[in-house]
Amino acid sequence: MLHPSSADRTLRLTRRALLGGGAALVVTAGSARAQGLHDNVHRLGHALRERVQLTAAMLGIAPPPMHDPGLLVAGSADSASGAFASAIADALGHALPAHAPLGVTDTVGQDGVTGANQFDSLTAPDGNTALVAPGTAWLAWLAGDPRVHFDPSRWMPVAARLGSGALVLRHDTPTPGPDVTIRLAATSPTGVELPAWLALSLLGAKVVAVPGLGDDEERRRALIDGRIDAALLLGTDTASTLGSFAGEAATAAFSLGSERDPALPALPSFVQYATTAGRTPSGALFDAWQAGTAAARLLSGVMLPALAPAAMVATWRRAARGLPATPGLLAAPACLPACQTALGSEAATFALRRWLADTAGWRPA
Repeated sequence: MLHPSSADRTLRLTRRALLGGGAALVVTAGSARAQGLHDNVHRLGHALRERVQLTAAMLGIAPPPMHDPGLLVAGSADSASGAFASAIADALGHALPAHAPLGVTDTVGQDGVTGANQFDSLTAPDGNTALVAPGTAWLAWLAGDPRVHFDPSRWMPVAARLGSGALVLRHDTPTPGPDVTIRLAATSPTGVELPAWLALSLLGAKVVAVPGLGDDEERRRALIDGRIDAALLLGTDTASTLGSFAGEAATAAFSLGSERDPALPALPSFVQYATTAGRTPSGALFDAWQAGTAAARLLSGVMLPALAPAAMVATWRRAARGLPATPGLLAAPACLPACQTALGSEAATFALRRWLADTAGWRPA
């Protein structure tokens, strides 16, 4: 139990923290017209939640008891998120107060939309269930996919597994630019290849999507056979995958990102590549590319609902920080910048949806 003087001091600090949050709200409300209400409110929500978590810790408030904690997979058992959830369920469960493997509930599909809808509409916000979703769910949300009935900007990140991306070009493909047509392996306008499609467009090239090439081996064969000119490679071991493409089929052009990727040190980033070509990207559409790139590189994210108790969020995050080292795995707060970037801004989202409508006939919700 807190000593009375300590309790008084803690309550004064608590009051100061809450008043600081209120002041931030006033400032945010005043600047929302200029900077976009969506971005400001989201940042404020994180700041206030951190204040509440700090206050709870200072007061010695224990997290509410857990009842059958588990993971809801936004995808089938054989999806990337399904495999990731199964891989972390034991260690994460034993690090939580329950000290038992987490139950894993699979849904359907590969892009995460169905499971994310279920999470937002049917899951109680008590912090007992965390969502494991692929970045394609964020891409669908950014693009305004009419199937989407969830809002990832309201989720609380616990951990994320991030990958690296690289665009490869067939050997005889001209440098992407104006008056150049690039046949890109792409499942759909809003699929995981979206940032590659958008990057080529920012370079001035015309992109023709070639569907039906589901895995790296199919794309490699299509490059060799001349059926496509470009393909996007994504994963936690992209460097090794590039090795199987190099020489025989294609040459790596650039990595996905604004800066050089430490996992792919020999490749320029897209921004470096574009700048060298004299087409330094900027503006709302470039911001949309940054959001789409962050979403595509988000192989799996572990999320809690917005109204989960602050102490429960802190408990999950503390447990995630104890997970065994895994390539690309980051626990909060280390994963927060990537998750925030994947949300984009209101202007970027509008620019992306307008670009999709103009280039691919896309009709957002």
